[in-house]
Amino acid sequence: MADLPSRVIIRDHAFEDELRLLIPDAERADEYTAAAETILAQDPTVGLKRETDEEAVWVLPMSPINEKSIYLLYTFDAAEVILLGLRVL
Repeated sequence: MADLPSRVIIRDHAFEDELRLLIPDAERADEYTAAAETILAQDPTVGLKRETDEEAVWVLPMSPINEKSIYLLYTFDAAEVILLGLRVL
């Protein structure tokens, strides 16, 4: 991933709320998302793209929590990645 532009990571309020519901401890929650944020800042196309009526939303599988699958939803442009939310399956 050398020489790729780095984007600013922005956490939407919904993302923050959903993360805190999954992992109430703020430090552990930040540790949980740190690797994903680093990767997405460099190459946000690593996820899977899905089209919605309003915008392109990307999905990135995360490490399971309590044996449940977790997916990070985000969107991006040339300058920033916006973390939109988390889905638990």
